[in-house]
Amino acid sequence: MTIHSRLRLMILSITALAATVIGISLTFIEQSETDAAAINVAGSLRMQTWRIAEHVVVAELVTEEILAPLVDVYDLSIHRPSLTLLNQRGGKIQEQYQDVVFQWEQVMRPRLVHRNFAGYVEDVPAFVDKIDRMVFSLQQDNEEKLNVLFTAMLVALGLLLFISILIFWDVRRNILTPVRLLMQASRDVRKGTFDIHIPYRGNNELGHLSGAFTKMASDLKLYYQQLEEKVAEQTKALTQSNAALELLYESSEMLASNPFNQEVLKAYLGRWQKLLNLQECYVCLTTQQDMDWLERIAAPGSLMMTCADGHCSSCLSCGDKLSAGGDSLASIQFVIKGSGGSMEYGFLRATPARDQLLTEEERQWIQLFVDVIGKALGQYRKRELDRRILLMEERTVIARELHDSLAQSLSYQKIQLARIQRLTQQGEDPEKVKVIVEDLQEAVASAYKHLRELLVTFRLSMGDGTLRENIERTLEGFSKQSKSLTFDLDYRIRFLPLDAHQEVHILQIIREALNNVVQHSQATRSTVRCYQEDHEIVVSVTDNGCGLSESPEKAGHYGLSIMSERANSLGGHMSYVSTAAGGVRVELRFPVAETEEQDMNNDINKKHDAEVSQ
Repeated sequence: MTIHSRLRLMILSITALAATVIGISLTFIEQSETDAAAINVAGSLRMQTWRIAEHVVVAELVTEEILAPLVDVYDLSIHRPSLTLLNQRGGKIQEQYQDVVFQWEQVMRPRLVHRNFAGYVEDVPAFVDKIDRMVFSLQQDNEEKLNVLFTAMLVALGLLLFISILIFWDVRRNILTPVRLLMQASRDVRKGTFDIHIPYRGNNELGHLSGAFTKMASDLKLYYQQLEEKVAEQTKALTQSNAALELLYESSEMLASNPFNQEVLKAYLGRWQKLLNLQECYVCLTTQQDMDWLERIAAPGSLMMTCADGHCSSCLSCGDKLSAGGDSLASIQFVIKGSGGSMEYGFLRATPARDQLLTEEERQWIQLFVDVIGKALGQYRKRELDRRILLMEERTVIARELHDSLAQSLSYQKIQLARIQRLTQQGEDPEKVKVIVEDLQEAVASAYKHLRELLVTFRLSMGDGTLRENIERTLEGFSKQSKSLTFDLDYRIRFLPLDAHQEVHILQIIREALNNVVQHSQATRSTVRCYQEDHEIVVSVTDNGCGLSESPEKAGHYGLSIMSERANSLGGHMSYVSTAAGGVRVELRFPVAETEEQDMNNDINKKHDAEVSQ
């Protein structure tokens, strides 16, 4: 018999026995509830009989209003459903109930109706005795049912005990024993022991499972041996991949700061050569457009190979084969390009050990390392180019300001000196010469003052840190210069693409504006604000001083022109307005360069605003 059939038979046997016991119990409970209700109602009849007797003892005090409700309640109680059901039970209880009803309806009730209260009171004890005998019969009947239920429970308990013993024996023999053997076999398999034999061979599911488990263990023994070999190979490959990723990460960190450190580059080439078991690994690099002359950097232990004719163009055109000592080595060459791929910085050549080839994954690792070198060189070249452009722009600004201020002033002084020389030669009035000399002295003093202002402006530098930190340091410096001035900063540029070129010009404009506040405004408070408005960056310097003069260019000593030039280089413009409080607001506005992601976010925001407006 199968386990499924055995379990089904066990469950059906227990279920049938439980259903029988439950059915008997429910039947007894139902009848017990009826008997209990009948006993309670019969008890209330006794109480009502005596209560009526108490009310009719003095006949003169009994009225129809008192007697009628008592009789009606008694009629309802004696005909309650719990009592009327006694008519269906037959036997002694039915006769006793019918006798009580007859006595009430034919004797007791008519005497009350005809106000024969003395006769009613006289028959009350006999009538109550009949009710008591009926209650006693109900109690006896209920006790007999309890005895029958108790006997049935004992029989059911015996049957349940017998079935349980039978089920336990069968489960232990045909289920627990083979399951225990299978569990022990599974533990052996988990420990790596595959020589397993399960003796149970029953004609059921567990018997078939035992045979299949024994066959499976023998198969697993074979598969496990093969799997160990594959795991060893995969572990080696994973270890190599992890080392390669770690090497790529370290090289990207180190080469990003200084890609021209040959010792560092040699060390990384040596690590790649050891990791990939290369016979040769070197790079040839240049930072110029001419690819004919490259600097060769080789890993320690690489084959010392020389170029055929001293020119690097031969290596670039020799393909993937390179002769070394008469042997042909399958070398692979990787071109090193910048981030955009517009410039080539050289190549990396890797030669695997004899009778070996680089896998596709190993080629990808070398290509990633080559990309790291190219990216580092490209970023370094871009930083240098940006620094040069910024330096040339600063020099252009300095040259323009020197030409517009000092050169014009010196030209004016040269003319005045020529006038003095001519007047002296002609013997003119000394008073005329004195006037020219005084004018010349004033021009020299003005030129010297202009020069000091320009030196203060151009000596200011962009320190390390963010734009906000540099502005805060600038405000601290001006606070030390002018104790009577209070400087505030409202910086709300949180996440915008500002490059170093823009930050330098913003900082220089703020410094020039603050210098004008200190020198000319007679203010007590100045506020610097930086924020974004639509697609523009707004930088303003506001004070509460005396306001703009009639000719601000003259009063600013070319400082306003310097700020305007810087604003033009940013693609923006400057504005100078008087505030309602009497001070001056110097404002810079220039467009911000948006990334593709910002353009996408702006389009999404516009669509959202359009949907909301609809």
